[in-house]
Amino acid sequence: MTSFLNILNNTLILHIRGHDCTLISRLCEITYADCCKEPALSKNYEVAFIRKLTWLTVLLYQKLENTRKSLLQNCPENGLQNTINQNHQLLKNVVEEISWNITLNTVGPVMQEHDRIKALALIYATLLEDGGGLMQNEELRESFTLVVLNSLDVIETCDDNDLLALVLSLIVRPYLEARRGSRGEVMQKLWQLMMKFYVLNRDFVIEEKNKLGFMIMCFMAEYMFEDGIFYQIGNGKVFWQIIQFGLIHTNSQSRKRSQYVLKRCVDHFTSNQPSEQHISEYLPWPEGKKKEVLKLWNTFFLMTEMLEEKQAHVLKPVLEKMSGLITSSCHRNGESVFHPSWLLVIFKRLFDHDNKNIKQRGLTMFLEEKWPAEVLSKEFLLFTTTHLLTALSDYSLYGRDSDQQSEVAASMGAKIAVYITNAASSLRSECTVFTSSLLEAIFYRKSWGGIPLFYLTRGLALAPSLAGWKYETVRQAVINFEHCLSTQEVVLRSASQCDLIRAILIHLSPDTSFLQLCDVIGRFRRKESWCRGTIIWDMIITSLGDCFGTWNQKLASLHNVITSSLSTTNFYSPNDIALGICLLMDSTINQLKDEERLEELLIPLNNFLRDCHIRPYLDVKKLSWILEVLTQVLEILYDAPRVWSRELTENDDLFACLTEGLDCVVQLFIQQVIKYREPHDIDTVLLHLNFYSKCYSVMPLKSVMFRHYPEILLVCKSLLSQEILIQVFYGILLLEQLLKNYQHYKNPLEQVRRELILLASQKIVNNIETLTQRRQVDGYESSEFTRKLLMEVARSCWSCVQLLVDKSTSWEESMEDGLAVEVRTHIGGVLIGAIPTASRLNVHHVFRVAVSLASSLIECCIWEGVVSAMWGACEDFRKSCDLHRFLVSCLTRLLYHPHALLAHHHHSFIIQMSQQMLVSAESVQGISTHMAHCLSTALVKIHSHGHLDPASLSGLVQEVLVPLVMFGNVYRKQYRVIRDTVMFIRACSKQYSTDMLVESDWDSETKTRAMVIRYLLSLSKTDKRQCAMARVVADGIRHHYARSGGDRRDYANSQNHRYKTRLLQALLILLPLLDQSDCEEVLRWLGHGIICEHQQPSVRYLQEWGAALVAILHPHLYTTLMQQFRQGTRERVGCVGSFLAAVTHVACCSTAPQLLCEAIQHTLPWCMAQHFNTRLYAQVSLRKMWQHCETKGVTEVLDKYHAVQECLQFVAEQGNAARNTTNMLNDFYFKVFHPIDHFTLQTILHDLPCLSMVASEEWISVGYLLGVATDDELPMASCIPLFNKDTTLATAPPAPWVVKAAGETRPCEEEDEDERQDEMNDVQRKITPWKVMVPEITLGLGLPQETKLQQKRSGLILVASLIDKAANLGGLCRTCEVFRVRQMVVDTLAVKDDHTFTALSLTAHHWLPMKEVKVDELGVYLRGLRAEGFTLVGAEQTANSTSLAHFQFPERSVVLLGNEREGIPCELLQLLDVCVEIPQSGVIRSLNVHVSGALFIWEYTRQHPHTTPHQNTPPST
Repeated sequence: MTSFLNILNNTLILHIRGHDCTLISRLCEITYADCCKEPALSKNYEVAFIRKLTWLTVLLYQKLENTRKSLLQNCPENGLQNTINQNHQLLKNVVEEISWNITLNTVGPVMQEHDRIKALALIYATLLEDGGGLMQNEELRESFTLVVLNSLDVIETCDDNDLLALVLSLIVRPYLEARRGSRGEVMQKLWQLMMKFYVLNRDFVIEEKNKLGFMIMCFMAEYMFEDGIFYQIGNGKVFWQIIQFGLIHTNSQSRKRSQYVLKRCVDHFTSNQPSEQHISEYLPWPEGKKKEVLKLWNTFFLMTEMLEEKQAHVLKPVLEKMSGLITSSCHRNGESVFHPSWLLVIFKRLFDHDNKNIKQRGLTMFLEEKWPAEVLSKEFLLFTTTHLLTALSDYSLYGRDSDQQSEVAASMGAKIAVYITNAASSLRSECTVFTSSLLEAIFYRKSWGGIPLFYLTRGLALAPSLAGWKYETVRQAVINFEHCLSTQEVVLRSASQCDLIRAILIHLSPDTSFLQLCDVIGRFRRKESWCRGTIIWDMIITSLGDCFGTWNQKLASLHNVITSSLSTTNFYSPNDIALGICLLMDSTINQLKDEERLEELLIPLNNFLRDCHIRPYLDVKKLSWILEVLTQVLEILYDAPRVWSRELTENDDLFACLTEGLDCVVQLFIQQVIKYREPHDIDTVLLHLNFYSKCYSVMPLKSVMFRHYPEILLVCKSLLSQEILIQVFYGILLLEQLLKNYQHYKNPLEQVRRELILLASQKIVNNIETLTQRRQVDGYESSEFTRKLLMEVARSCWSCVQLLVDKSTSWEESMEDGLAVEVRTHIGGVLIGAIPTASRLNVHHVFRVAVSLASSLIECCIWEGVVSAMWGACEDFRKSCDLHRFLVSCLTRLLYHPHALLAHHHHSFIIQMSQQMLVSAESVQGISTHMAHCLSTALVKIHSHGHLDPASLSGLVQEVLVPLVMFGNVYRKQYRVIRDTVMFIRACSKQYSTDMLVESDWDSETKTRAMVIRYLLSLSKTDKRQCAMARVVADGIRHHYARSGGDRRDYANSQNHRYKTRLLQALLILLPLLDQSDCEEVLRWLGHGIICEHQQPSVRYLQEWGAALVAILHPHLYTTLMQQFRQGTRERVGCVGSFLAAVTHVACCSTAPQLLCEAIQHTLPWCMAQHFNTRLYAQVSLRKMWQHCETKGVTEVLDKYHAVQECLQFVAEQGNAARNTTNMLNDFYFKVFHPIDHFTLQTILHDLPCLSMVASEEWISVGYLLGVATDDELPMASCIPLFNKDTTLATAPPAPWVVKAAGETRPCEEEDEDERQDEMNDVQRKITPWKVMVPEITLGLGLPQETKLQQKRSGLILVASLIDKAANLGGLCRTCEVFRVRQMVVDTLAVKDDHTFTALSLTAHHWLPMKEVKVDELGVYLRGLRAEGFTLVGAEQTANSTSLAHFQFPERSVVLLGNEREGIPCELLQLLDVCVEIPQSGVIRSLNVHVSGALFIWEYTRQHPHTTPHQNTPPST
């Protein structure tokens, strides 16, 4: 910089006069050297100096050019012309250096890169600042153009917002301003960048490659409406699709920028009616409908702007305007004034909204609308398969509405089905394309939750029949569908498969072959969907009647495939062949004739099997394929649900043709198995054994197997005696097969039985540890086959042991006593070590062995160790739902074995283990159910044998049984939605195979409580020991009630509230079993609970009812109830209502005049109580008792209290009292409820919780209670009736005070349509600054555009240097930016980094010019402003201050705000031209400084509206 100053001072005049170019050359060198080689612009004065330096270069160039031109005209010389060319060359070199350096990639901090680009761009912008003078030279113009094009290349790989703003503001904009009328090349380059930034993917969805594209588009919007540029890019689809993509962008700034561009387009069309060739389908502009179109766009912009808000109450009124847009886009006359794709923009924004209610509202509107075909055929199909499906994947959308009944579909799920049905109906000829696309999209690379997937597949199944789905599409969809099922709840998984099968049967194309159908169906999980005997199987059979060819054609196709597979090496899938055979078997029309034809399918298989044992060149692969086919056929046919009405053996005769082939196969196996000595032979052995086990289900084949039974036994003995270990392993597998199927033997021989027992005990039991703990086969390297062999042998060993010790088989009875004891003792000692190492294949056998040996384990004192090991194994397998459920069942059977319960020294262990299991049960469903079932059934067995000692079981009851009564957490949203959906699926049992096939734990918590209640109902009043057991349970209930915060009121449906409700329900069930002394203790306990706290309705009802029941069942305890009443009135007046209700119920169950008179006497004083509710309860109670006396004809009471009745009648007729009394008398608790007549399980467990507004998962119906266990397991011995005699209580509405306590609201009456219309005429609308979408990053550089921006601001400067609090400064900053204040002055600019400041200012400090002036520099600063012509105004109350209402602000004004506490210092007051105060009429003497400043700013703006142009006003729409 110093060198430049020296040259400038010494040679400026000389060089100008001498026409020398040295100065310009030197200036260019200094400019480039200082700005490019040393790019760190750390201070503002350096930036300003660069700009001034460059500007001086331009001025000198212009001066020299003008001087030389005048000299050339007077005396032309070649030297002067060369000098001019040399000057051009010097500037051209500078521009070319800028062009080269701007594309140079440097390695360094980002800020240094910014500074380098800023310096280069600043030089470039200053060179063009003369209005395009330098652009007159063609060579310079090419160089300037090259800089622009190179800078755009930099943008292409740039993702920095500030860098892009620098290039656009300092390079591209000056160039375009200087090239008016010739902007096409640069604008096309910008559009090409946009095309690279936003591309269509394979699904025709826009993908964003660079996040800065919308800033470029905003910049283009300033120039693209000139020279026809807009019509070149706007007539295509891509431009509008990019805008729509931006409107739904996740970044709010991108959304605002896209909206800005769209508004500019609409604004352009508003001002200039386009020609027909320039009108895009995305922006239709019908002639004569300008006002209608503008109104629609105004509505559209209103909705997109308001969707930035989060509050539902602000958005819901705006959504009412959506119907107008929908109507305009769905014109049926062929002319649309609003393209439907803009609707999708709004719907996508609704789907992505943070507020769940708004999202749900948007989905409801979209799904319920019946879209016409001309709309659906456009972008709607793509929108459905992308954005709609994504929105529907949210499980929280599928919750049951509060006004919906249980066991119904979620409203959102029902709407999905409606939408698919309506769309398919509207599309008609194209509906196949729609549903096929939907099918592909659902299962293409999407991970679905169980609930959304269920409702989507259900929607496909309910759609009208299309018969257009192609096999390839369906097959791929089913393959992808399988990947979605692994982690889903089993009921949802099963129902989704059933629905998808239904949809396939309805929509599959008739061109599909029978074998292709088998391929598709076979890919579903058979035991969860299409198992034989289920509703889905019957649907498949029915669909075969008219589709996929005739029955004979299907048979022929199967026959051809079987023949082809046997004659070539290309084998068709055995699963598909087997399914086809089974379907044809069950779809026979002419029974005898068709069975003969079906045998033709099996005959080729039998022919191949026949003589296979003597065939020298047997094709082993074909043999394996045949065995797989037959195994699958037998499994499908004979593995049907037990509830199936048809006989499984009805197809037995069809397999008679296979007996000869089976006989040969068995002989072949007997010959070959002795030769198997390699691990890879395990697959062949397992294939044969699996096939043989299926053959035992078919009578003709079973006889063949029994005929070879002795031969197989001999081979087994031979293998077990071999020295080669692998042969021994295969012998063990054979022995398991023999033991399993011995019970089917027609003529069992005692000798064979003893041989099998001896083999099993010697070869397996005695070597169980060695056989099952092996990790390697001696002599063989570890491989897939060796691992499989070892796992199968371990499984087979434990299976054999299980068969030996399981009492359900006959093997244990056949063993000699000594051998049985030896087997049990040896196995018992092995169990503790075997359980932790058990694999998935054999762990269930190990657990069953442990249960079978329960008595021995207890006697040997190893029971606790085995149980602990089993619990550890359960935890290891908790992710395997079905296996875990079985293991927990075995564990609980062993834990709660009657012998263990009767052994007192085991109780502490049982309690400890139960508590661990209860903790785990809170996160793993099903554990608590097995605990409740096994404990309850074990206690019933102890009762039946008369071994019950209630006192000894008190610890178990208190720590295990009662916690099971109260078990169950508050459902999280997800589990509640799953529960509601599963209940709906169960209610639709005629549509799904779920009930017949799968076992689920979705209701495990409810089932747990129901199990224990069933146990309580099994206690008989006639058995004293069982009554004593009831007393122990009642003590445990009181204990846990106190631990649940018994005297404290809880939130509605909170955990403690539910605990109390469950415990009180159990106590009511026990009341008939308790004697008078026990009931008196219960009454005092209930009375204490009523006195202590006003509980939730369900708890309060049960307390009042329980107290009344005790007094009714034991009349002598009525006096105790009254004592509790009197005690309560002294301790808490709020309990009087509850005691009045209890006394009233007791009185209404009696006809004794003395008791009625006493009840009335105790009630009368409370009719004059101070509290309104107490008076109301007393009056209602008296009226209730009076009605009872009139009904029963208790004249003595009627005569005695006749005057009381007249007084009550008079009071009841007085205004509000009449209404309130009527409402209370209509309350079910006083109107229809009867404490004795309604003392049923239905009332206790279902109706009363329902009327108390307890969560629906707490309701237990009587039918459900009876279904959790059989009468043999848990007999019903209670005297409490099951059902109410009528439905009066079940149909009664809940009391208004209960609804209020539960936080519910009654449905409002429909508003008058005119009133609603009036309300929707005006809605909230937040201002969007749509005119300023490119950051003002050039502020402070002194560029012409900055001057223009400053000129748009007002003439007001706000000085806030005296303010200390960041919150006030942040609020003032926001106010200043909104009203375009020229500048805001603060004590330190560091406040912009303060979190408190930014929380109030939001982003205003990015857009508002701010200046730092320290407090001690304010005097100098204010004097300087006055010298520039500003009027200094102080916001302060002084002796000479002027009212703000009367003060006229000059256009150039400065407002000085004082400190929050001290105001404006006295020394500064002397500098001000005027002090202005805000007129007040209140007591407080001053306003907050932020509020005061805002009032001053607004008053200035009001007086000078022309100086603050409304930049945020939307287009003329």
